[in-house]
Amino acid sequence: MVMPKRILFAVLMVVSLFLCSSAVNKAITYDNDFIISLARGLDKRWEDAASNYEDTTSYYEKATQLELSEVGRYKEKTFKDNKLKKLAIEYINVLEDSKKLTSKENDHYSSDSWVEYRRKRYELILDIHSRKKIPVHDTRHLRDIVNIGIKLKQTNEIIQALKKIFKGNNFTISKSSENSDELNCFGTFENTTGYYLSYVPMTIVAYSKNGKIIYRKIDAAITNWSEGTTKELNLTVNDPDLEFKEIKVLLDEKGLQFR
Repeated sequence: MVMPKRILFAVLMVVSLFLCSSAVNKAITYDNDFIISLARGLDKRWEDAASNYEDTTSYYEKATQLELSEVGRYKEKTFKDNKLKKLAIEYINVLEDSKKLTSKENDHYSSDSWVEYRRKRYELILDIHSRKKIPVHDTRHLRDIVNIGIKLKQTNEIIQALKKIFKGNNFTISKSSENSDELNCFGTFENTTGYYLSYVPMTIVAYSKNGKIIYRKIDAAITNWSEGTTKELNLTVNDPDLEFKEIKVLLDEKGLQFR
């Protein structure tokens, strides 16, 4: 039996519409495209630095643009992996902020801010590479950055743990003698960071009730601090006006050493 042309046409139209609908509903994703573009941008940046590097804001802006030209367009793209998309957007944002920092229009360039953006880039490269391998040609350079990223993450982890360890007024306070203006301040702290801390530099500050600094020790440090062991901090605060309120431990994050 031959199907009438009108019915055949209707069937073909339904099938065609179904196929088109399926194609539209199946969103195009850019996970692989982003990773390839990221690798290309990194290789361009490293290759240019090998022969043209200058410690100038104009060079930093140029180097950043080499990457942005490759990955900037993925900010609004659809990703299959939402975590990868989040990391991609964060990375692009850091590049854009880095470029703003080094642009000619910015009169407030700060080398500390540039270093901070670089730290963020390294940590994000580590996170992205852990999620989806970045196929760069210069694998040695990528390996170095990944190792730095690991070290930065470990440092951040330790700093956060130390802030909890030293948080609050964990010192025992007592007078040297009944009529003395001197306060003996003693604290015992346990290393719960999960790392061996070879050097933890800090500043210890004593505050009065109105927030005034009445004592500051800037060269304090804890050394050779094994995981699970305790260390003591001792200091003497002169408080003739009986204004003492609390002691705070301020960490020197850049000087931290661990393994």
